[in-house]
Amino acid sequence: MFFFVEDCQFFIKGDLTTILINSLKKIGDESAHIGFCIWTKYRYEKFNNRIKKVLNFNKNFSLFQTEEIKGDIFSIISRKIFKKIGKIRKQRDGEKYRQDSINHLTEKFKKNGIKRFYPSVAPIVTLDNDYHSYFREMIIDETKKNPNYVLCKILTRKKYNSIFTNSVSKIVTAERIYKLNSWSKFLKTRFYLKKNSIVI
Repeated sequence: MFFFVEDCQFFIKGDLTTILINSLKKIGDESAHIGFCIWTKYRYEKFNNRIKKVLNFNKNFSLFQTEEIKGDIFSIISRKIFKKIGKIRKQRDGEKYRQDSINHLTEKFKKNGIKRFYPSVAPIVTLDNDYHSYFREMIIDETKKNPNYVLCKILTRKKYNSIFTNSVSKIVTAERIYKLNSWSKFLKTRFYLKKNSIVI
């Protein structure tokens, strides 16, 4: 599995991965997996991603359990689970074959009752497909000016918690992360023009 720069970005400073792994161990890493990304509103609002309940760990961290069991290749999954469910069909070249692997993973998870969770904070923010060309161009142009350029602002956990004060009870979407950056004000305009086939 690999990503393009316009697909996603690490944006939280600090060892959040350990926090996610420890929380997974607490709920049972042999029967659950936790997402590693913050997704767009569209994904969270899909019917098969609806939230069943919230597990609160402390005032700054919680896990959102989804109603439906589903395989997710962008999750932290223990080797214990793969020992339990057996081999998954390997991905071949092409998007449709990746989905085939995910569908097979979902079948195995459903059979074995592997629960799925989204974290209230994740180290990665995903970048919406509708804006991939825009993100790619911006990253290329800005990196020429500054080799240390990053698209999304890097936040500490403390800063994240101060901005998204209700993150433990309501999922933070990628769009809310975008709004912290000056370029976000251009996204709605570009999306409208794209949908109406207007070239800019």
